[in-house]
Amino acid sequence: MNSIILSRAGLTALVSLLVPTLFAGLVAWAAHYERKAVHTQPALIPFEVDTAQGLATVLDNYVYAWPPQKNIPALELRHFPPGMATLQVKVKKRTFFRSLLPLVITVNNHLLRERKEIIDLLDKARNTGHWPARLGFFAARYGVDKDKSLKEVSKLLLRRCNIVPDGLILAQAAKESGWGSSRFTLKANNLFGIHTWHPDVGVAASGSSRPQTDRIRSYPNLLASVRDYVHNLNVGYAYVEFREMRARQQLQKHFDSIRLARTLGSYSQLGETYIHNLQQLIAGNSLQHLRKVGLRPAIKHIFTRPALSRAGLARIISATPGSDPNN
Repeated sequence: MNSIILSRAGLTALVSLLVPTLFAGLVAWAAHYERKAVHTQPALIPFEVDTAQGLATVLDNYVYAWPPQKNIPALELRHFPPGMATLQVKVKKRTFFRSLLPLVITVNNHLLRERKEIIDLLDKARNTGHWPARLGFFAARYGVDKDKSLKEVSKLLLRRCNIVPDGLILAQAAKESGWGSSRFTLKANNLFGIHTWHPDVGVAASGSSRPQTDRIRSYPNLLASVRDYVHNLNVGYAYVEFREMRARQQLQKHFDSIRLARTLGSYSQLGETYIHNLQQLIAGNSLQHLRKVGLRPAIKHIFTRPALSRAGLARIISATPGSDPNN
């Protein structure tokens, strides 16, 4: 019987051929698995409160524990009220996290639906040899050059259209917004310190030598701020390493917020110090261990309870056009 003996160079060449094929197979399998995991969610109830204590009372009335062990109410806090810094530390943290988690889940659910649609469109393009117009829309949205090969477009789109772990979003929001008490959060609904360099737009950055052009971006509500932050991580040139690590973690079916935070040194001029502080915030609040929960319908009549309706302490407001979380 003849035996086959491979030289070291031959073995290296064989491995270099097999690894990309195996990786592509894993990506395709993961994409197929994802199709079964996308669900719609109940409509958010947008509301406002006048005080930080009032916000804590609203969340307590919904029997919404922290950390959550089951689906949470679909509430959309539009703006943080003044006074978050006056709350006792444990109450402040619990109130902050409970306020933002429904928004974080909403943004990630939307990304999962877009990702599923992209996977279906890519399959259609492979099977028919034609480029669907809707795929061109997603390529433009995520900054992918559609003149690249379909294989490259597929890789880049699926790497960019993806969720950001809940715990990482909550940790950066807490750090950048001062637990909902910063001037930029209260005046501009900006939770993540995202800048804009357009004149006369947003809020002037403190201490800037260019107050007319170096400004903090302004948002109509907190949900818009979360959406923009996640999109920034998904398409920004500075976060390529973040997206690469996230793709590797996804194949393992486990997102590690502490390790992902390691890739965000470009987010702040503090660099390594910023990373260390962010990782401490995640670990110190057990955000890497958050149970995966969804949203449940929020009962509107809770806002009519005397403890909430007295002097207009908390109130439901009209949803803005296009605010359907499933669109």
